[in-house]
Amino acid sequence: MHRHPKSFSSARRLFSLALPLSFVLGPLAFSADLPPDQAAFFETHIRPLLVESCYGCHSVESGKSKGSLLLDSKQGLLKGGDSGPAIVPGDPDASLLLKAATMPEYVALVDQTRASTQRDGASVDAAMDRLAVAFGLEI
Repeated sequence: MHRHPKSFSSARRLFSLALPLSFVLGPLAFSADLPPDQAAFFETHIRPLLVESCYGCHSVESGKSKGSLLLDSKQGLLKGGDSGPAIVPGDPDASLLLKAATMPEYVALVDQTRASTQRDGASVDAAMDRLAVAFGLEI
């Protein structure tokens, strides 16, 4: 039986811890460069909306990235997907996530999500506005 050198075992063990830790610690970077009050607001109000409404189809954890769009990291939001960046700080007209929020297909999807989570339309709309504010977008 061939044994791997000790350094290989250590590297393998480190890598096996790195992936799960990236899921735990990765979200911390999402709001890291926001002022503390905005970061807290983002984590309390915006991230739950993204998790609830978007992560099922647009997250690393779900194993899906429809349209090559990942919304579970700031990098994913800024990079965007096949259609371009999901958010463009300072330019709400170019922010596809905000445009998508008003598309009939998205509204139908959110209505479906609302029905399953008892979330009312006003709170979804307000949360989308907060998403814009959290990333420095003026709406």
